Amino acid sequence: MDIERQILRRLSSGGRKVLDVKTLSVPPSDSMFDPDPNGVYRYIELRIDSLRDGEEFTSPSARTNSAKRYIGMVTQIDQTNVLYLLNIQNSCPTVTKMDLTQVAGYTLFPGQIVKLQGKNRLGNEILVYEIDYLTQVEILPPPLHREAFKLSVLNLDKALGKLAPTAAQEEVPALAQLLARYGSSDVLVILGDLAPSEREYCKEWSKKKTLTVAVPSHTSANSTMVYPTHFTTTISSQPPATSKPYLFPVTNTFVEVSNPSILYINGISIGVSGLDTVFGVLSLEAGKGVEDRVHTSLTHAVFQKTFLPFIPKNTPIDYTLGEHLVHPHILDVLIIATSIKTPPLYIDATYVLPLSTETHTLAITPTDEQAVRSVAE
Repeated sequence: MDIERQILRRLSSGGRKVLDVKTLSVPPSDSMFDPDPNGVYRYIELRIDSLRDGEEFTSPSARTNSAKRYIGMVTQIDQTNVLYLLNIQNSCPTVTKMDLTQVAGYTLFPGQIVKLQGKNRLGNEILVYEIDYLTQVEILPPPLHREAFKLSVLNLDKALGKLAPTAAQEEVPALAQLLARYGSSDVLVILGDLAPSEREYCKEWSKKKTLTVAVPSHTSANSTMVYPTHFTTTISSQPPATSKPYLFPVTNTFVEVSNPSILYINGISIGVSGLDTVFGVLSLEAGKGVEDRVHTSLTHAVFQKTFLPFIPKNTPIDYTLGEHLVHPHILDVLIIATSIKTPPLYIDATYVLPLSTETHTLAITPTDEQAVRSVAE
């Protein structure tokens, strides 16, 4: 019996819904406490290359008397509102000032990859005529499995706050009361600070019906406290990865993954991140003529095709793992923990869930054109 049939047989036992589940996690870091100073540049270069779409671009610092196409990352080099275009070629970064006076409206923030139309007469400033904010150009493949499922997401930090370091028997009743709400869900994703004893309890609880996925918070005491994030101590084991790097079949009813990570459930890809990219983009954005900044920030979160579309000021980032922050394809669902209250919505082919409350439940039907809808709590 092959591994997929074993998984389906195990997960369908005891009245459990048949689910085909895999996880795409970020591998543990080898340089978390010894960061590579060039890691951020490699990450930026990787993002720029991944968004070229086969197009050729002019170097931003090249002198031109006619309009040319440019690509690079938006950045600031001082406390003013002047924006620059950062480009990296052959591991050599260059920054070029952008003159945006000819653009009727724009929304830009440090960390954003953009394509520009403009000219640079003197070699030190691009007169921008047009900004291309990127779009999704891939076609999503049809799901491999057709059975619908119910997915719940629990933001533990919002639900309980960080649990005090008391005896396990004092912690479990509160956690048990919380988990009891999700007995009808097929999958429960828990994002937050879960101590090993609490994860042991979740593991036992998950055997009844609900596949449970634990995702660490990058601010929690039980995590590496660097983004991408792992639990410092794990209680579950993963089977060997399949031929695709770091893609693991889920053979148990409880699994620990990285923050961020991607879940593949019945052919539906679900990205989960505990980093507040919605607030991060909003706090850094410089715009003109933008009516709905929150909607725009969610659009950036999708079209920038990365879990890290901005450069955080107060969050330690391990850029040596940058290649694992870039979305490998269009996501069906993108879940982002955030302090900004805004409803979920479809952006192009991706259903974006800004998790601003303690919990949210989704009904997912892989055979529908719009497969995801929110369920009233």
